[in-house]
Amino acid sequence: MNALLPRLRTLAAALATLALLAHAATGTAEPLRRYNVDPASVSVSGISSGGYMAVQFAVAYSGIVHGVGVVAGGPYGCANASITTALDVCMAGKRPIRVADLVSLTKRRARSGAIDPVAGLAAQRVWIFTGSIDSTVVPKVGDALEQYYRAFVPAASITRVSSVRAEHTMPTTDFGNDCTIKGDPYISDCDFDGAGELLQWIHGPLQPPATTAPGGRLTPFEQDEFSSFPAAHSLGSTGWVYVPQACEDGARRCRLHVAFHGCRQFADFLYVDANNQPARYGTTFAEHAGYNRWADANDFIVLYPQTRRGPELPGDLFGVTSANPKGCWDWWAYDSTQYAEKNGPQMLAVRRMIARISGEQPH
Repeated sequence: MNALLPRLRTLAAALATLALLAHAATGTAEPLRRYNVDPASVSVSGISSGGYMAVQFAVAYSGIVHGVGVVAGGPYGCANASITTALDVCMAGKRPIRVADLVSLTKRRARSGAIDPVAGLAAQRVWIFTGSIDSTVVPKVGDALEQYYRAFVPAASITRVSSVRAEHTMPTTDFGNDCTIKGDPYISDCDFDGAGELLQWIHGPLQPPATTAPGGRLTPFEQDEFSSFPAAHSLGSTGWVYVPQACEDGARRCRLHVAFHGCRQFADFLYVDANNQPARYGTTFAEHAGYNRWADANDFIVLYPQTRRGPELPGDLFGVTSANPKGCWDWWAYDSTQYAEKNGPQMLAVRRMIARISGEQPH
């Protein structure tokens, strides 16, 4: 026991430092404001759990979503409200994904009104990225996602990138790990512009971004107001929004893109980095996933909603266990059995954020 004391003291000191970093870096959040947004331009994308979230949001709200980009994600409803299925089938691919069942599930939910009519999917543009050496969400999951979308979307509106030798990561041209490495920050220099490619597929030809740093503002906003009991639903108190200068005053009609981070990528995620130093994830995804420079050149507002570590499990006296320790988006029902429907707590919160930005009536 005595031999453990120095290690425990070191761990305690690191955790205390991390807590101070989190407190110091929260910034001053303001209410999310309205902008001049074209309601027909809304698109979504995400990586990993954010990829699954992007899919279920685009399916459930197909009436308002123009297109979807998916990095390391799978088909709608894949987990069937089971963490075991999520891990073994929808990530590791140990058993085949029953795509026909998921297509039927989608149609049933649409008929019941739990999600928008499936006719809305036919108008969407779908971009799928599967790293060829992804060991977390294996490539065959991407196969199932493509098969799922072909049941609803014309083949000409779907594209798949599967030749990049990438691990489980958000691919960029110039930031992060080597493309073959899996680990924090789960963004990698792959000489491949994932954000740019997906935006161009969804929205058509775009202006190339400038080589200089983005000139708009990445601003924290009060996310708590968009959900009842947000902490209970693993939603962060603060979200982020990137607004190009051209979109600030409302004189120009702008487009809206929602980018869902993955697990371990939410702003308050605390970890020990490669140099054994305490680190806070902060705005790493919002700043470096690659969206903002394209947003500047093409008048996109980019919404970065945030999760948080899930609430501690019952009976946990020391706060070390959680239903969602990595701050993943809910795609397996850790929060709600309605997780993939319009009234799912996380889904509805993001929908309300979109309504605020675009000036719609509250939902």
